[in-house]
Amino acid sequence: MSDLSNANQDIKEVKIEESMRTSYLDYSMSVIVGRALPDARDGLKPVHRRILFAMNELNLSHRSPYKKSARIVGDVIGKYHPHGDNSVYDALVRMAQDFSLRAPLIDGQGNFGSVDGDNAAAMRYCVTGDTRVKTDRGLIKIEELVEETLLNSDNDLDIKVLSMAKREHTASKLFNSGIHDTYKLKTKEGFTISGSANHLVLTLTTDNSGRPIYDWKRLEHIGLEDKIVIDRSEKSLYTKKLTQSEKNLAIITGCLVSEGFMSSDRIGFSNTDKNYFDNFIDAWKSEFGESFYLNQRELPSGKTIYEFDVHLDHSKDRDVIIKSDIYLQMQGLKSKDKRVPSFIFAMPQEAQKIFLQYLFEGDGSFSKLEKNSLTVQYSTISQGLAEDIQILLLEFGIIGKIGKVKKGEERKVFLSGFKNIHKFYETINFASQKRADFGKIVEEELLRREEHSGSLGKDYIPYLSDYIRGLVDSSYIKRHNIDRYNRIDRNLEKILSEIKMVSLQQEFLSFVDNNYYYASVDSCVKTGIKEVVYSIRVDSDCHSFVANGLINHNTEARMTKISEDLLRDLDKDTVDFTANYDDSMKEPDVLPSRIPNLLLNGSSGIAVGMATNIPPHRMDELMEALLHILDNPDCEDSELLSIVKGPDFPTGGIIFGKKGITDAYTTGRGRIKVRAKTHIEEKKNREVIVVDELPYQVNKSRLIENIAHLVRDKQIEGISEIRDESDRDGMRIVIELKRDAMSDIILNNLFKQTSMQTTFGIIMLAITNKEPKVFKLRELLDLFLKHRKTVIIRRTIFELEKAKARAHILEGLKIAVDNIDAVIRIIRESEDTETAKLSLMEGFSLSEIQSHAILEMKLRRLTGLEVEKIENELNELYKLIDYLQSILKSEEVLNGIIADELKEIAENFKAERRTEIVDDYDDIDIEDLIPNEPMVVTITHRGYIKRVAVKQYEKQKRGGKGKIAVTTHDDDFIEQFFISSTHDTLMFVTDMGQLYWLKVYRIPEGSRTAKGKAVVNLINLKQDEKIMSIIPTTDFNEDKGLVFFTKKGIVKRTNLKEYSNIRTNGVRAINLDDDDAIVTAKIVMPDTKWLFLTTKKGQCIRFKVEDAREIGRVARGVTGIKFKIEDDFVCGATTIGDENNELLMLSEKGIGKRTTASEYREQSRAGKGVISMKLSAKTGDVVGVVLVEEDKDMMCLTSIGKMIRVDMQTIRKAGRNTSGVKVVNVDKKDIVVSMAKCPKEEIDKPDIVNDDILDNI
Repeated sequence: MSDLSNANQDIKEVKIEESMRTSYLDYSMSVIVGRALPDARDGLKPVHRRILFAMNELNLSHRSPYKKSARIVGDVIGKYHPHGDNSVYDALVRMAQDFSLRAPLIDGQGNFGSVDGDNAAAMRYCVTGDTRVKTDRGLIKIEELVEETLLNSDNDLDIKVLSMAKREHTASKLFNSGIHDTYKLKTKEGFTISGSANHLVLTLTTDNSGRPIYDWKRLEHIGLEDKIVIDRSEKSLYTKKLTQSEKNLAIITGCLVSEGFMSSDRIGFSNTDKNYFDNFIDAWKSEFGESFYLNQRELPSGKTIYEFDVHLDHSKDRDVIIKSDIYLQMQGLKSKDKRVPSFIFAMPQEAQKIFLQYLFEGDGSFSKLEKNSLTVQYSTISQGLAEDIQILLLEFGIIGKIGKVKKGEERKVFLSGFKNIHKFYETINFASQKRADFGKIVEEELLRREEHSGSLGKDYIPYLSDYIRGLVDSSYIKRHNIDRYNRIDRNLEKILSEIKMVSLQQEFLSFVDNNYYYASVDSCVKTGIKEVVYSIRVDSDCHSFVANGLINHNTEARMTKISEDLLRDLDKDTVDFTANYDDSMKEPDVLPSRIPNLLLNGSSGIAVGMATNIPPHRMDELMEALLHILDNPDCEDSELLSIVKGPDFPTGGIIFGKKGITDAYTTGRGRIKVRAKTHIEEKKNREVIVVDELPYQVNKSRLIENIAHLVRDKQIEGISEIRDESDRDGMRIVIELKRDAMSDIILNNLFKQTSMQTTFGIIMLAITNKEPKVFKLRELLDLFLKHRKTVIIRRTIFELEKAKARAHILEGLKIAVDNIDAVIRIIRESEDTETAKLSLMEGFSLSEIQSHAILEMKLRRLTGLEVEKIENELNELYKLIDYLQSILKSEEVLNGIIADELKEIAENFKAERRTEIVDDYDDIDIEDLIPNEPMVVTITHRGYIKRVAVKQYEKQKRGGKGKIAVTTHDDDFIEQFFISSTHDTLMFVTDMGQLYWLKVYRIPEGSRTAKGKAVVNLINLKQDEKIMSIIPTTDFNEDKGLVFFTKKGIVKRTNLKEYSNIRTNGVRAINLDDDDAIVTAKIVMPDTKWLFLTTKKGQCIRFKVEDAREIGRVARGVTGIKFKIEDDFVCGATTIGDENNELLMLSEKGIGKRTTASEYREQSRAGKGVISMKLSAKTGDVVGVVLVEEDKDMMCLTSIGKMIRVDMQTIRKAGRNTSGVKVVNVDKKDIVVSMAKCPKEEIDKPDIVNDDILDNI
């Protein structure tokens, strides 16, 4: 009992709100510091830093061989970043994109995305499941390497595969990469492979010098001009010996595929070759038994045909047969569906040879054509069987070409070229009667070729001949063929002797030894079919594997040279290390970073309640600015702005206007306008707009699609055609105009309506001291220099300690050398090493380290030359120690080192500016010429609108009488008013649910008592259409929303972006019920948390903004509040960002109060709410509600047109269920009809001047 009592004493009561608040703040800071924002010193988020650190640990320098991306990601996840591999790989991909970073940090090999918005390749490239991989288990379909894989799964594997250059490597993983769109490559010979768009195959091309080189190319980029590398090496990885059963099955299968059939209940085979037939029967008996029928009969030709038949229902061998692989894989197949059974591909090479012998003996043939050319062919109506035979022939180094006979569905696998035919003759041949006849004509051709060279042949190495001839001055090389394999075989020694240069000979031999076949492309197209795709992890440097005869490749990466400058000196205790997520190893808190990476490459990220968006910059300008600060520590911002001209985006473009740049550099926030770079060409008396560069992060494909839609919808006229002519040499979007179209007008329309002009919002937010901060340019540069000073000081201390330690040892060695006889005597007289060490320490005042070094010293160190080396090294160390100590003692020396490093970086990474910066002369808007001032906008019942400067309304004390806001006619009155700025946009919502757009400054300005102008003259209202609400906004950012509140309690929230493209005739804003009307509409900011509605009869509700989810522009909305009183309706509403916010509520008789939002408890949407204000005859009904802000006053309008301005802070706070105090004095016949907020009135104050100064003027 006492234990339980003690346990209860340890229990502390914690409010759930406090616990949730603490947990949320902890989570927020974890996201901010640990994931979303970069460190201001090295410009890296944790995931980017971990990727570079892992690559550094793998020794992936810019000179190292590439390593597979999957391996890098695996190391990052396993050691430092325990999150999904996709997030890590996405980060790695961005670091390799030259269109995202000004100086990419990773050198990626393969597809890392494009400016078209193409997704980067998966970490591994993928082929469809039916692709056969050459392994030590045979030619196995990649989907069958592991049984029953799950979508998007990694599966352990342990097989040998054949890689590029006939190398054998281990494959340790099978990746099921999910379902993707596929491309199919087909060569003119009929070789095929299907895979994802980013799948790489090996091709042969040339470099700029004409030298033949192997190049990996993505399926989506394969063209008809490409040469596809086909591996035809005869190397078999399957070393298992052939069994008698496998031999039997090979014979049976070869015969049945060619000359037989197999239904579910019957098997048949027939042939006129008795020996061929008997071999089949012997194999069948050995494998399945003797329960079958035999028959023979004479054909009209006079030949005897021998027939074999098994009726499974009557066969004693039925059970054995139906369980066999041959039955399971062949039964029921019609001739057009026949394939080589999978078990044949998984047999030893000798069994595959026997299968092919009996296959070709059946439906194979040979012929001798004109000019003594020989061919072997196999006929079938099954495309799949033809492809299978082609793949099997490759196992023996034989190239089969698939052709279609003109008439019917017959396909033929052709073998041509005598070298190829002879290879078939020697390694496979026919099985029976055809064997002898075929051998006879091959031998005859061999004899003939001893006297004649024969034709050149089409089996050759492209580009090789021209390359060699360009480098070798030899008449033999120029006159003779040196790229055909048959001629190379005959003349290899002579060719090599003429080449002479050893390096060129080796290069020539490398192509010859590979013995690749170079296939021409017939087609490579998107199939339109989504399939599961697979890849394997090959544990080798090349990461390649042979499949379907083609050589395939996985994605790889390594660091760029500039990344090494981020990591340099990491091993010299320059930065702090902390434990990784499981305390098993250490990782750096920040990198030493010799480059200002945050400004060089920029950064973007969204954290909890904050975001960063820092643009890239030019290296040269940053280096110059840093050097300028070192030389002039007290320099002004204006000096730095003259050096750092502005952002320099990797995609180029033009920045229009410099104000946004200045704002960003001096305050940390700014907005810059970026346009595409274009030029005009003439074509057949028409102008053509050519887009050369796009704004940063604009998707080229989507832009072209958007322009096409605008042309189709006639929102932009004058464009006849748009096409993308971009290639590897650069971007070129061609926009052809109609004959009379004016390019400047169309360009302006394109800039206004498309992403050819964008706004880049700069927020220079980064982490410093584990806290987020918005930096100015100078602050970031200063912080980088401070970081470099810290790194250099720590590096100097590290090197100093190392130098002192080495000098200490050498000093001991020098003492030993100077007293060598005594040292040797002490060592000889000592009983053991420990005694000798102690004696040396005592006799010569040596340290234990020195004594140990002397004992470890080899006798050769006692030579005069070695003694001199010790003395020289010691002297050099003394100089180094003095220099290192001078760094620690002198700020000037330290700054000099920083300056030298900056100059070195500037020299190594010179780069021209890509983004042009121009003054915004061509786009001066009238808005820029109009002062941005607060205005009172009023609109009357009859539709007259005007704006009046807020300063015309003097602030009155609580209980004031007010001033006339407008002179109205007897049949008119003010219906709406609000406070807005001249540059704001007004959105007019009408009773028909339409929304119109108007700038405040376009509303005529008038006096307080002026009538105003009819709104129908300013916006295109339809007849009988009435304005119900006007919403001001400063912008249409997509991180904001627009929420509508109707009288019937309907709430509708929509993204503000959906209302940005306002047309002259308006757009549909909301669908209203017939008896409903809009009360108000509010902008939903990113920090808005709750929506608040109050009714005329004093009922209110507060619920989460998420409860009213964002919906489409023309939707109706959802219920916000249910009324307790039948005739009640919503009279006011607002948004709330913090429970500590105060709400000001006002009644018809001028009674009002301030109440904290938290007093109105949070409820679920569509509730009946709570009492908002205690009402009586003295108060009248509720007029509305506004959010109290310190820098705002309240304005209210009465029914007779009086407008009263009151300081909200003077109104007393009161509880929820109270009436409040007198705020506005209204006449008995007058009532308050509307209320709103306005900026506080500014009061000019006289300057305070010293009298003595005045006397001296």
